[in-house]
Amino acid sequence: MKIKAKDTIAIVVDYQERLMPVMYEKEALLKNTAILLNGLKELGVPIAVTQQYTKGLGPTVKEIENVLGEYEPLEKIAFSSFDAVKEAIKGKKFVIVCGIEAHICVLQTLLDLKENGYDILVEHGILAHIQEVVDLKRKVMIITDENVPKAYADTIAKQCKEAYIEVLPSGEASKQL
Repeated sequence: MKIKAKDTIAIVVDYQERLMPVMYEKEALLKNTAILLNGLKELGVPIAVTQQYTKGLGPTVKEIENVLGEYEPLEKIAFSSFDAVKEAIKGKKFVIVCGIEAHICVLQTLLDLKENGYDILVEHGILAHIQEVVDLKRKVMIITDENVPKAYADTIAKQCKEAYIEVLPSGEASKQL
């Protein structure tokens, strides 16, 4: 599968002022998100930004705003960003999703994107819901650290038509973009 910029859009989910202070390793998260967004901008990939209940959770944090430049946030009141971004993603095949609150808002967005036929990439935090997100009757490639396969690789491999699991060393050095 070749991902082309013209067929792709990115969704930036809920990097908001009242949510960021409680995020694990928020400085690294913001740094890596900035790297991703700068790369996407350089490639000309459009970026849609969502905000959950802005009145209560505040606007997008300055660190992300500074990278984005001029943008118009898409307000949402549901956990999933799909309804907020569905006009922006029309005509696109691939959706790159980055965001916070992965166990709720990002997960719900991924599930809705899949249900609506978009190609998505699955990353950390989604393993518990893998069957809801990934068609296990197709070939599956999983990139993970060495801790996950010890507990889950056999289970996933047994459910898949064909699975390839790439194992990286554990630790923060392997998590950098």
